[in-house]
Amino acid sequence: MSEGEEDSTPNSATPLPSLDQDLDQDEEWTEFSGPVQDLPVDSGLLDYFKLFFFDSVLNMIVEETNRYMQTNIPELSLISPSDPYWRVPAIADIWGRQSYQKIHHEFHLADSSHQPGRNEGYDPLNKVRPLLDHIRNVCSSVYKPKHNLSQKPGEVRMRQKGRMVAVQWTDKRRVNILSTKADPKMVTVERRTKAGVVQVQVPKPVVQYNKAMFGVDE
Repeated sequence: MSEGEEDSTPNSATPLPSLDQDLDQDEEWTEFSGPVQDLPVDSGLLDYFKLFFFDSVLNMIVEETNRYMQTNIPELSLISPSDPYWRVPAIADIWGRQSYQKIHHEFHLADSSHQPGRNEGYDPLNKVRPLLDHIRNVCSSVYKPKHNLSQKPGEVRMRQKGRMVAVQWTDKRRVNILSTKADPKMVTVERRTKAGVVQVQVPKPVVQYNKAMFGVDE
């Protein structure tokens, strides 16, 4: 939910067409949320790392790095490895400078010979796309999110696509709301003011948002 400029029209809304009726039901959340795989309590960092980086991914990184290295001569000047400020013993004690220089310069995730031109539909992340796609897919299989999710302002673009609903509501300021659950119809809520308790018309997604956030925005 994000806030914008001031508006003099109180408690107004421009709702979009209603969604399917089943999205307007306050059904009890029964889906599982949390880690999908329970690792032993004595698991180390490597065990959690392997949940996301499969051997197939590591093999892909090795293959593409070696492929790129065959067509490029590494030239890399580094600061002195003896400088204690920059030296990390956990890495430096098992990883020589020459090996680091080669990998640092040649590290690759995709075949550069198949890199698309900068035309319409160009993917600016094509060099790291294989790893991004893998991480996106594996995250959904490793962890299931909860029913209500918090979203910081500025992290979502306001759109309407498929079952996604966008509503702009004006209270003291304009408020933009996205919902995949509730019909953007108006409901009546009670609000405490200096004059006492008054009834206010509010879009239903706002009510659900405040219920999950306990009335506090993050």
